[in-house]
Amino acid sequence: MDELTRAYDPLKERWYSRDLWMSVGNEIDPTRAVVARVCDGKIALRTGHVAWFPVADVVSHWCYLASDADHDYFVIDDDGLDECSDEVSELVSYVDIRQLMSDLPTDEMTLVWSALALTAWHRRARFCEVCGEPLTAVDWGRKRVCPNNHIVFPRTDPAVIMGVLDPADRLLVARNARWPQGRISVLAGFVEAGESLEEAVRREVREEVGIDVDDVRYVGSQPWPFPRSLMMAFYGWTQERTPRPDTEEIAEAFFVDRDELRERVSSGELTLPVAASVGRALIEHWLGGELA
Repeated sequence: MDELTRAYDPLKERWYSRDLWMSVGNEIDPTRAVVARVCDGKIALRTGHVAWFPVADVVSHWCYLASDADHDYFVIDDDGLDECSDEVSELVSYVDIRQLMSDLPTDEMTLVWSALALTAWHRRARFCEVCGEPLTAVDWGRKRVCPNNHIVFPRTDPAVIMGVLDPADRLLVARNARWPQGRISVLAGFVEAGESLEEAVRREVREEVGIDVDDVRYVGSQPWPFPRSLMMAFYGWTQERTPRPDTEEIAEAFFVDRDELRERVSSGELTLPVAASVGRALIEHWLGGELA
């Protein structure tokens, strides 16, 4: 299920090199360094692509992202500079990437995911969890350290998202209680402490719609830095045909066959998750093709 996982990205081959971090940290090459900008969880785009800016005077807020043959990529959180720069705002648009991620090429999305995840983490990780002292970013934003030398690394919250199929190969879809009428997706939820991914799939489905899932199969994953989730996608199979929504989190849930889903989406009665999201990929993979 290739649409769930990002294609091989040569940037990653250098991203995890500590030697590279140190070489970048010792001396920034202004002919190579470019900076993306994030403000209020949105990333700056220009003409439909990430807007990369040349190096500026303020470097203490930068986070290193990756390198390729031509550039060293960084991100800066404009929230950390009191407010978004008027000059930058006039040149570019700060965009919620969830609405456009299907339009960006893989190499750009790789950098966007990392930029959003790191800046969100830095906004929240202000104080040490051990002693309460303020944290300072080191290693170009890849960790934070307090005066007592306690080290904090970026945190990722594991979550499962699952397409559940009944004996007739119908897909279970549901509407969250906070969503408008007609908006649907597959079920999802966070992994609890001491729980395996497969256990989380079965528990979430049982809690939210009262259905027992038998077999579970992992199919892929997707970073979801809103603010720090990693979505791990599964298909699950049940012998039951009648979901019983809990009404607290799930307002309605029902099984649909392929023809019914196509018809109800085409008519506007149902709205799917955003394109290129893992939920949308699970639905369209089961469906056998993309929906407009």
